[in-house]
Amino acid sequence: MDLRHLYRISVFQKVAETGNFTRAAQALNLSKSVVSQHVSDLERDLNVRLLNRSTRSVSITQEGHSLADAAEQMIDIIGTAIERLENEQHLPSGMIRITASQNLAIVYLAGAIARFREAHPTVEVELDTQDSITNLIESGYDIAFRIGWLKITELHAVKIADFEMVPCASPAFVRKFGPFDSPMDLSRKPWIVLTIMSDYDRLTLSRNDQDNMSVKLYPSIRTNSGMTAKQFVLNGAGAALLPDYAVSAEIEEGNLVRLLPGWHHRPGEIAATFVHRRRMPLRLRAFIDFLKEDARTTFNKH
Repeated sequence: MDLRHLYRISVFQKVAETGNFTRAAQALNLSKSVVSQHVSDLERDLNVRLLNRSTRSVSITQEGHSLADAAEQMIDIIGTAIERLENEQHLPSGMIRITASQNLAIVYLAGAIARFREAHPTVEVELDTQDSITNLIESGYDIAFRIGWLKITELHAVKIADFEMVPCASPAFVRKFGPFDSPMDLSRKPWIVLTIMSDYDRLTLSRNDQDNMSVKLYPSIRTNSGMTAKQFVLNGAGAALLPDYAVSAEIEEGNLVRLLPGWHHRPGEIAATFVHRRRMPLRLRAFIDFLKEDARTTFNKH
């Protein structure tokens, strides 16, 4: 369809709505002659009479009524869409599609999203939990949470919080295989590894920011799920390197023991990654800004 038809149809619809060319011209801020010419051009292009004109009145033909009704629906739909876009610039709304690890979703994101929606009830959220790395662009997600050490990609990233991977085990495991005074004490002990980590069979820890020790690990159980690894550790199946935010509660309650507290793994980041920084929908900007503040309060407790 010639795009000029759309404008001419909207002019014709205003004539049909107001009942004459003069009022339509005033409503459209056009001259009466321009309005008349648009309608005449539309009738010519469509090869149909839309209006019956006389020196004193204008009446709409049957074909004109049909087109005017369809045009009114079209204008209402477009007007509603434009109004929604304009409102979104002031009020976050719409759907946010998120992908994150199950661990992060359960320990933090579920609560954070609930708190966010209390402040922004017009925003809907879809959360897909999986521990594998997802292609953000191909999968259609708005935000993907990455945990660890970000690589340079085509994506933009905003740090939400810092975290540390900590070696931990159940009290029963410590009694059976301890004591653990040095990273070397972890070698050849039952070890639960996360296969999504690139160096899962080697543990490097530092002490006093100077002493570094790297230990070869011999995994007894492998899993790609952080939550599953945590359950293995809680059941005494082995020790594991797990994120502090995921095990801090269990350590405080005595259900898990942090091994080698004087030694530390290199710190990592929890980051929200997204495709476009410019022209980001207000709902995404509001969500990311909320998380940066909310995570500061939440993760400082750990």
